[in-house]
Parts: sequence; C-alpha cells; structure tokens
Amino acid sequence: MINRMKHWMGRLLTLTLLSLSLFLIGHAILQFLEGLNEGKEMVIILIKSINTSIIALIIFSLQIKTAWAVKEQPGAIPSAPRDWTR
Repeated sequence: MINRMKHWMGRLLTLTLLSLSLFLIGHAILQFLEGLNEGKEMVIILIKSINTSIIALIIFSLQIKTAWAVKEQPGAIPSAPRDWTR
C-alpha cells in the first residue's frame, strides 16, 4: 500500500514538474514577444527570456531525475529533494 502511494506521489510530482517547466518555456516566449512588441532594448529582452528558459531547463532535468527514480525504486522519492538545492 505504501509503495503504491509513493509511486503515485512520484508520478504526481513528475507531472507537476513537467507542466511547470512547459509553462515557464511558454512564459519565456511570451516575454520575448512582448519585449519586441513594446520596443524594449534587445539585451534586456534576451536576459529575461534566457533566465526564464534556464529555470525551465533545471526544473525539466529535475523532472527527468524524479521520473527515473520512480521507475527504478518505488521508495526513491525521499531522495529527490536533495537535488532541488543545486
């Protein structure tokens, strides 16, 4: 019972992290397009978009690690938060 619950919690965490990273990628694209539309400086637009994209990439890599941990070990979810601080 507990292993099944950990498995589904891991799946839920994986899905949440994936949707968050996809949302941030969309947000970065919208930031870039809004900046171009408003006529802001290109350097500021690029810095904001790249920062958001890097955060999305980090969250996506964490999602992949969590997904592999769930597949390999049913009780691996408690070890995933150690990677969050990196």
